[in-house]
Amino acid sequence: MELKRSARTCLFLLASVLAHAVPAAETDIARNAVTLADAIAGERIGTHFDIEAVVSFPCNSNSCNFAIEDDSGSVVMREASTWPACPLLSGDRICVKGTVERHRRTEMAIAVSTSVKFIAHGIPPSPSPCSASEFLDGSFDSRLVELHGTVWDVFRDEIDPVWTFLVIRQGRHTIYACYASDSMAGLPSPTLVGAEVSLVGICVHNVPGTRRLIGRYLQIAGPDAITVVRDAPSDPFDVPELANMRRASSTDIGHAARHRAAGRVVAAWHGDRVLMRTDEGRIVRVDLEDGPMPDYGESIDAVGYPETDLYRLNLSHAIWRQSQTKFEAEPPPEAIPAGLLMTNRHGIVVVQTRNHGKAIRLKGIVRGLPPPEDTVGRMIFESDKWIIPVDASACPKALDGVETGCTLEVSGICLVETENWRPSAPFPHVDGIAVIVRTPDDVRILSRPSWWTPAKFLTVIGALLATLMGAFVWNRSLNRLAELRGQELAQESVARIESEIKVYERTSLAVELHDSIAQSLTGIALEIRTAGRLIGPESAEARQHVELAGKSLDSCRDELRNCLWDLRNNALEKSDMDTAIRQTVSPHLDSAQLALHFDVPRERLTDNTVHNILCIVRELVTNAVRHGRASAIRIAGAINGNRLVFSVKDDGCGFDTSSCPGMDQGHFGLQGIRERVKAIGGVLNIESACGMGTTATVEVNAIGRA
Repeated sequence: MELKRSARTCLFLLASVLAHAVPAAETDIARNAVTLADAIAGERIGTHFDIEAVVSFPCNSNSCNFAIEDDSGSVVMREASTWPACPLLSGDRICVKGTVERHRRTEMAIAVSTSVKFIAHGIPPSPSPCSASEFLDGSFDSRLVELHGTVWDVFRDEIDPVWTFLVIRQGRHTIYACYASDSMAGLPSPTLVGAEVSLVGICVHNVPGTRRLIGRYLQIAGPDAITVVRDAPSDPFDVPELANMRRASSTDIGHAARHRAAGRVVAAWHGDRVLMRTDEGRIVRVDLEDGPMPDYGESIDAVGYPETDLYRLNLSHAIWRQSQTKFEAEPPPEAIPAGLLMTNRHGIVVVQTRNHGKAIRLKGIVRGLPPPEDTVGRMIFESDKWIIPVDASACPKALDGVETGCTLEVSGICLVETENWRPSAPFPHVDGIAVIVRTPDDVRILSRPSWWTPAKFLTVIGALLATLMGAFVWNRSLNRLAELRGQELAQESVARIESEIKVYERTSLAVELHDSIAQSLTGIALEIRTAGRLIGPESAEARQHVELAGKSLDSCRDELRNCLWDLRNNALEKSDMDTAIRQTVSPHLDSAQLALHFDVPRERLTDNTVHNILCIVRELVTNAVRHGRASAIRIAGAINGNRLVFSVKDDGCGFDTSSCPGMDQGHFGLQGIRERVKAIGGVLNIESACGMGTTATVEVNAIGRA
């Protein structure tokens, strides 16, 4: 309430500036005289702000929170995306622009700055003294405060090691203070525990970040913000005896300062937990801070914070030292059936807590061992049909030679595992019973499992079945491969026979054509030439027609000769186009050099398409050699999807494409090429000039096979 009353006039938004940028219907709810603090408290998501204020708590490279204030109040904000060239200091006046957003994980309203502009340096604001009760009730939210108290604990957050926490007690109130540091050098000394300190920082309430559900906490800039008012006791063991807390309530125990207990170590496990028996015979569980573990049987003094499981007093966050006091040795283990540990006299399953800390001895069978790399694992031990975990983490040599199925006699300390009391729980939860091994002699092997076990029998049966299944699968695979190979060979034989039949049929047809039509055309050509010589000079027009008929007949003879060569040629049967083209054009090259790269799969083309391509290329090469007198010819082709492009380029004399002779003059080559290109659905383009060579390009937009 005090924050709302004091912050009513601070952090005004520049509604007039934003009103010119967007229509009035689109302006947010807090564009008028409403402070940023009110916008966050009212969760007015999307509110824009542009304010001038003084930095009361700057952020650094490790913390994203910073605080600003003016005469009317304070607000904690998130780190700006663009900082000025010089780092901000406490007392600097800045101009901050940003928006009120909803955090994606916490669903709470937060102020996020988008830009920060430095204005001037100033005097750092003075912190406001506050008590723990005022701090916790929200009276100083987002404000720079000075808080006094006693340090109960110092630790680095195990989830986010950037953060260091101090537990501060003031009367019956507990407050967490924290700061961000990326090096262990920023961690206060553990000797600070027990000292009275004064801390300066900002009161942060549920700002998203580390441990956001701890409520209000004090964020300080670092160890320099901690002032020691009264040093911790020089001797950390100079504290009251734990025995003095026996009559205290669980609530009083939870708020008590450090206490001391002395006794003999009867069990150790997990690398940080100890059971010790005091001189009064009471069992105390000690949860140690980081450091070496005491050995079994060692006399120690332990200092820590009292906690209780509502059965006995324990110590947490404890430290220890060797004690000069000698305590009585433990009595020999007592043989107790596992059923008496887990049930009452009526046979109801109830963990018997009275056995906690007692030396016991059990017989049973090993049902499971911890992995070798697990230093805190437990052996699964079955005794009288009850599963009792056996912890040998403090004495791993006790399990040397032990294997699953062994019959053992295990001695050790009975541990009743319970939670310490929590105010929200009426009674602590009892997890169960475990046996803590003390020395290697506590585990004695009575018998080892038989070599031929049911598990091994099942393993052998499984291996045999797997072998049979593998042989069956292998046999089926071989049969399938043989079938596929047989089909491939049959297909190859059929294709070879078809090819031979085609060659035989074409050869027969070529012989018939040569013996009949070719000879007849030759005779007709001789007669036409004879008639031309007999025509006198006065019949010039008749002579011209006779010569044209002779040229046409010669063209027909050449075309027939090519057809006869095609019928006898097996280029269509070649598996790649390069070989087929080279075989087709070689007889027509004379002395011209050929460069060939026809990157087109033969299986993508039908026989008709291949035949037309070979005829087109042959005619173009023949023209280049015969008429263009070319010395070098280059043939190239490529395919892209269903689009085929190929070209024939020569270095001959070239010709004028607009005035080249045609069919009227007895030249049928280009016309024949155009007709073949049209037959395969293509387009012919010829580029040539006198003395510049010729390039003929054919583009087919759709070929016959996918």
